[in-house]
Amino acid sequence: MELGAKYVIKHTNLKEELAKINIKEVDYIFHNWEMTQDSIKEFSEIIKPLGHIIGIAGFQKPLNLLGLFMKRVTVSIEMMFSRTFFNY
Repeated sequence: MELGAKYVIKHTNLKEELAKINIKEVDYIFHNWEMTQDSIKEFSEIIKPLGHIIGIAGFQKPLNLLGLFMKRVTVSIEMMFSRTFFNY
């Protein structure tokens, strides 16, 4: 809050935490730990149609993104060392 955040929430149960501050859906989700099927399910419940999910930690198993399909959500996964890894 000291740095200008309007709300500060725990990230253990996003839907519940957002409900406490009267927010049902969000435009963007920034995710900085491994994406799992559970996180995708939770995101599909709180992301607005045409929303965007950005992940920086990747995932270990294939993910079923069907829950995001009907909302036309964009999912971007970023690997910090891609340029070095691919010599680009």
